[in-house]
Amino acid sequence: MRTNPLFAVALLCAALSAQDPAAKPAAIPEAKSDAATAMLLRACATMGAATSGAFTSDQEDDSAMMRGQELPFGKDAMRVRGGWDQQQRWAVVGDDALVIRGGRMVVETEGGWKLRKSTLGSGGPLPFVLSPRLLFTQIAELPAAVRQVVHIEAGKVQERDVAVLTLRLRGEDASELALSGALPSGGGGFGGMLMIGGLGNEMPEKAFEIDLALFTALDSGEVLRLRAKVYEDDPMMANVRFAIAGAGEDGEAPEEEEKEEPVVERGKEPIKKGLPERKPSRSESMTYLKVDFTELGKAAAPEVDANGQRWLKEN
Repeated sequence: MRTNPLFAVALLCAALSAQDPAAKPAAIPEAKSDAATAMLLRACATMGAATSGAFTSDQEDDSAMMRGQELPFGKDAMRVRGGWDQQQRWAVVGDDALVIRGGRMVVETEGGWKLRKSTLGSGGPLPFVLSPRLLFTQIAELPAAVRQVVHIEAGKVQERDVAVLTLRLRGEDASELALSGALPSGGGGFGGMLMIGGLGNEMPEKAFEIDLALFTALDSGEVLRLRAKVYEDDPMMANVRFAIAGAGEDGEAPEEEEKEEPVVERGKEPIKKGLPERKPSRSESMTYLKVDFTELGKAAAPEVDANGQRWLKEN
């Protein structure tokens, strides 16, 4: 993987400060300053240099198509407990365990560890599993103007003082990050719905916006928490209607009258816990991700049997 020169410099600084037991907690810099950018790069470098780590991620999907409907599905919530080291990632989803190395995944089943593409041992679909190395490398390699810290505030996570660094990605930069797989996006799937109307013959181009908040420890530079909102604007969703079997005599779900809300100019929304407070538009799906990081340099992967190891080693 190619490395941005600034990322390499920040990596060296992080390693040197980690070796200095007398290093003092960093002061909180001003937003949009070189010092804030340096803190961001140091945070990314610290996470990238970690030999291992653990995380707990909580993801919620707010689909434009299902928003406002009284349905038994639509706004999904998913918790993943996982970790990573220099070779692999692993995760536990409910009672399902999995390990990903390179382009292969093995899952734990009643008959031992088996090779799978996108299915858990229980038969359920594979959820989003964070790759911290991929995400923090991509953040560090953003263009200088894009990785500018637009807002910064003090906070606490795990009883430790943090600086909450806010980034806003728009246009091509947001699309590249969203489509890379480093963050979840899409706001959920179609489920069992039948889509009717508003589709046309051409698929309109989607646009992405991403808001990121990195809760960076002042004493070590590591990221203790990450919050992200990924907005996917699909013009097609503004006119989509759907029907569900049993929803009424004609099979159509009742429409709700939309309430007009005051529009706040984009970029001037109030910021709470590092993220701008705004509601997605009618055509936008939004995915929210919260990740807590722990056990930096101490996490251990689950034990995988011989068959699972065979598949992981044959990359």
